[in-house]
Amino acid sequence: MLAARGLLVEDLSPGAFAVLRAYAGRLAAEGLLADPWDLLCPAVVRTTPDEVRRLAATVPVPPPAPAPEPEPDPAPAPSPGPFPTAVLAPLLAGHARWARRLLGAGPVYGLMRDGGLLADAFAAATPGAVGRRLWLSRRLCLVAALAGPDDREGLVNLLVRARGHPPRLAEAAAELGVADEGGPPGLDPDAPLASADLPALLDWLAAGRRRAAVAERIAAVRAGILRHLRAEGALDGPALSLLDVGYAATVQTALARLLAAEGIGIPLRGAYLVTTPGAVWAHRAGGSARGFLADFGAPAGFAATVLRCREVIEALLAPGDGPLVGHGPDGEPLTAPPVLPADQRAAVAQVQRAAVAALPPGTEPTAAAARALVHRLLTAPTADEAARIGGWLYDDPATIGPPRRLAAIVGGSPDPAALRDAPRDLVLWPAAAALLLRSGRI
Repeated sequence: MLAARGLLVEDLSPGAFAVLRAYAGRLAAEGLLADPWDLLCPAVVRTTPDEVRRLAATVPVPPPAPAPEPEPDPAPAPSPGPFPTAVLAPLLAGHARWARRLLGAGPVYGLMRDGGLLADAFAAATPGAVGRRLWLSRRLCLVAALAGPDDREGLVNLLVRARGHPPRLAEAAAELGVADEGGPPGLDPDAPLASADLPALLDWLAAGRRRAAVAERIAAVRAGILRHLRAEGALDGPALSLLDVGYAATVQTALARLLAAEGIGIPLRGAYLVTTPGAVWAHRAGGSARGFLADFGAPAGFAATVLRCREVIEALLAPGDGPLVGHGPDGEPLTAPPVLPADQRAAVAQVQRAAVAALPPGTEPTAAAARALVHRLLTAPTADEAARIGGWLYDDPATIGPPRRLAAIVGGSPDPAALRDAPRDLVLWPAAAALLLRSGRI
């Protein structure tokens, strides 16, 4: 009904809208939203919540739909050729040409670390395209986007929602510039932050000397990011276009809040490999965020597969640089020492160079074709792919603990058939682990 009235964004698929409605409905049911339409309008429904309600009085609008059933797996991809050109090159080419249509010729900025290769492919895929790099991180942008020590919602995003695992109390304090203050009375600074401890921590951060220290930390991180953006010319155009793996577009949303707080009114546009329903917040912040392989979590079955094995895609795209820790006086990125071993960094660089050199000329791989290739890699890798990629270490700055091998099994070697539905804490890439387990290689 909304589509018939021309109220939905033009390029939103019915599947994506269903996923977004289910997402908004769950947030409302959990008490995080007063009304699902407050989130969806005008981000994807080009009208106001009041207008939707008036329309519903004449044409009933059904309640938020339940989460859609996972659709069948994509059709099998063609038999794979030599890795990495069989999967990575078509994926890069398809995304690059789709992003060119979405964003124009550029310049576009790949968000480091995972988006740099996408920017390289964008520049290489079509004549006249310009791809550059920005060194930003989820954590630093979330710190810089805080409105102040009393921004409890922003602090919860930083400390809980944007992480795979809760931080230690001491780690959270250091991130906010209060490492020397110990912690709230009665809480172990070396223990992971529990949900029940969060209110006490937020109260503690906003009191006494810590209040000024947190405000100083926010200002310092924000100033460093702005120096970097200006040094790279990212604020010189009418809009800032971003490339990255994606998911909820957290960096883009936080960056939009940071720029708005500084009175910089440049819109942000993201062209990602995959977006989840959480990317709607980037639209709410005045920008746009779209996904090539999956858009707002649709197709749902494929998106679930990618998110379950996201480490494989990220390991293929990320360079060997260490994680970003800040920005220098001239805006230069400051990174920690590399975590990954030198032989893996060299192997990944070789794979990436080969994939960019093998970008298919002229013919554009469709999103459906790219989905089939990625789905096959994640769910049915060849023995060569499992052996070569499965042994790589995965380093994620949003989690706690040392890097893990993609195909390693934590805590023993279960039946290969049971690995398909194994949790991420047990294994990152179940299909590769099962293949290697059957062959006796792990």
